[in-house]
Amino acid sequence: MAIVSDEQVIKVLRQYNPWWRNPSSVKEESKPQKRLAYYEALKMIQHNTLRRFAVLSGARRVGKTTIMYQMMDHLIDEGVHSKNILYVSFDNPIIKLVNVETVLPVWN
Repeated sequence: MAIVSDEQVIKVLRQYNPWWRNPSSVKEESKPQKRLAYYEALKMIQHNTLRRFAVLSGARRVGKTTIMYQMMDHLIDEGVHSKNILYVSFDNPIIKLVNVETVLPVWN
């Protein structure tokens, strides 16, 4: 028996991804000034021949989440459906109890 149910994971994912319901909500979190790391990360996820996801890592409070929101805002502006964009923080107490292999099938 799983410690965390799929329903609990979905509830957390909905809280982290308000653009699934309202695509313009990502603009509230996206800051206008973009740093070099934003452009480098965007190049990685927009590469035409590679199918992968990007992981931003670094010390706390350096702007990783800001870069993520900026990339999500860009992708939505470019026509990517908002439900195809997933943000997960593995600092969340419920998400800490599962892994990526659990989250991805629940999201899809």
